[in-house]
Amino acid sequence: MSQMTELQSGVSALETLRTSSSCTLILRTQAHLLSLATLALGFIFVGSKNGEITGTILMEKAERGDTGLDEKWARYMALGLGLLYLGLQDASDTTIEKLKAIGHPISKTAQIVVEACAFAGASNVLKVQAMLHHCDEHIDMKEKEADKDEKKEEKKGEPAAEGAKEEVKPLVKPDDTFQAFAVIAVALIAMGEEVGAEMSLRQFHHLMHYGEPIIRKSVLLAIGLYSHDNDLAVALNAIFAMGLVGAGTNNARQAQMLRQLAGFNYKEPGCFFMVRIV
Repeated sequence: MSQMTELQSGVSALETLRTSSSCTLILRTQAHLLSLATLALGFIFVGSKNGEITGTILMEKAERGDTGLDEKWARYMALGLGLLYLGLQDASDTTIEKLKAIGHPISKTAQIVVEACAFAGASNVLKVQAMLHHCDEHIDMKEKEADKDEKKEEKKGEPAAEGAKEEVKPLVKPDDTFQAFAVIAVALIAMGEEVGAEMSLRQFHHLMHYGEPIIRKSVLLAIGLYSHDNDLAVALNAIFAMGLVGAGTNNARQAQMLRQLAGFNYKEPGCFFMVRIV
C-alpha cells in the first residue's frame, strides 16, 4: 500500500471515529481507537510534519470534551503528534502554539512531548533548561470543583442560615503527568552528546533527592535511555534501571532489548552479568 493510500485510510479512520456516535460507552471506544490510529500515523509518517494529519489531530483535541481528554489514551495522541516532528526542531513551533489554545491539562503534556520529539538528540541546552523548569514547578492541592448540576441546585436552593458551617470541599491534586514527560524529555534531548548526557545525569541525581514522587519514578525511565552509553558506569546503572522498571511484567519488548544488550556488551563482563541479573 502506498503512503498516500495509508494517509487517506488513517485520516478517514480518525474522521469516521470522531463523528460516529455520542454514546458514553462508544466515546470510550472512540478514545481507544482514535489514539491508536493517531499513533500509527505518527509511526508511518515519522519526521514528515504532515500538515493534514497534524490538522486532524489538533481538531480532534480541540473538539473533544474534558471526558475524552481525561482518558489515558489521549497521551498516545500526543505521542503520535510528536512523532510527526521527530528531529525537526523549530519546525514544531507552530503546532506547539496551537496546542496552547486547548484548555485542558493534556495540552501541557502534548506540548512537552512534541518539543521533546522535535529536539531529540539535539543536546539543546535551552530546551533542557526549559524541561527542568517544568520539573521545578510545585503543584499545590486545590479544592475539587463542583459539577454543573450541583452548582445549579445550590443556586436554586435557599441561602444558608447565618452561623451555619460551610461544607468543606475535598482537596485534589491537579494533573502532574507533564512532569513525568519533562523528565524523560531531558534524557531524550541530551542523549545526543556526551557532555550533555553527563550533565543530565547530574540533574537526575538532584531530582531523585528533591523532586516530587512522579518525578522520582520517571528518573528511572529516563536513565534507561542511556543503556548503550559508552561510559561503563552509566550503562550498568541504566541496565539495572530497566530491570527495576520492568520487574515482574514479563514484557516482551524489554526482553528483546535485553537480548540485544547482551550481544552489544558481550566483551564487557560487568554489563553482560548485569543483563543476566535484570
